Amino acid sequence: MHDEKYFTFANPEFPGNSEFYTDNFNDCPDNVKFKAKAKFEEKFMVWYEISEAGVSRPYVGHVRGQAVDDNIYTQNCLPKLLDFINLYHANDEIMCWPDLASCHYVHATRQWLEVNHIPFVPREDNPPNVPQAAPIETFWALLTMDGKPKIRSN
Repeated sequence: MHDEKYFTFANPEFPGNSEFYTDNFNDCPDNVKFKAKAKFEEKFMVWYEISEAGVSRPYVGHVRGQAVDDNIYTQNCLPKLLDFINLYHANDEIMCWPDLASCHYVHATRQWLEVNHIPFVPREDNPPNVPQAAPIETFWALLTMDGKPKIRSN
């Protein structure tokens, strides 16, 4: 099972990161007081493959726009999937079970998987919104807290 998760650079969901502080409101520059919000905030994506045998090398990359596209997916993520399969499941019968993200089912992705002989769950057979059946969701939950990176204090 593989999946990606997105994290923003500014972390406006953390209390305090979406506001500014000043001792003189009138002298505060307008670009601080009235900061424009981008339609799609810059973010980075972390991608992993997991199975009962282990965890893949991650892909961490900058994403512009709403989500990862098929170029990033086929050029950066899927080669790591192939390495993972060759390392942990070379002699196993496997089935790739992506979520329903559009980049997982575009022609380029399906073609890449077929050329590399990686069977995958067809889109029409892939159930939506079944996180309890996807162990990778537990993996993300361990790394994050309500979608925010976990902060530990010593």
